[in-house]
Amino acid sequence: MARNMAKLEKIVERVLVAQEKSTQETIAMRDSLKKMSGDIGGLRNSIGDVVEQVLLPGLKSKMNELNHNFTMSSYRKQFSRRDGSTLVEVDLFLENCEEVMVVETKTWFEEDNVERFLRRLKTLRENEAITGLRGKTMYAAAASFSFTDEARQMLKENETGIYIVDVNEDNDKIKVMPPADGKSGKW
Repeated sequence: MARNMAKLEKIVERVLVAQEKSTQETIAMRDSLKKMSGDIGGLRNSIGDVVEQVLLPGLKSKMNELNHNFTMSSYRKQFSRRDGSTLVEVDLFLENCEEVMVVETKTWFEEDNVERFLRRLKTLRENEAITGLRGKTMYAAAASFSFTDEARQMLKENETGIYIVDVNEDNDKIKVMPPADGKSGKW
């Protein structure tokens, strides 16, 4: 009986050691997954930064070739409510004293991106007293390395019009398609 009890105690001890080791491995795996998730998120942000960095130097001059006269550009411009909380953030904001252009940049532009962008534009216009847009003509542009067919169609069919900017590392890097005929692009 004492022998069986000793064997049982050894078995229980091995199970407890294995359980402790398993718990430590689970914690280590969770920490690794959390770090990897952050790295992937950071990579996604880095790719988005590349799109914006390719655009920054050339988009203002491309738009000015299309009869705009933007004199300033702001990267990741943030608009705040009176209480200091963020109202909306804009990837690229082109402006002069009379007009502005809100540019949404994505590595891959999909339908839900278009919907969020349209809501953001509406928010900016509805809050023009605090965004400083009162009396200014506001234009919109969507820029990406790649648009889904559905997203491109939604942008083309929008009633006011949105500039579509194809970012291509070959050739000229940036190709701008103005809003369709009969659409002003004004918001």
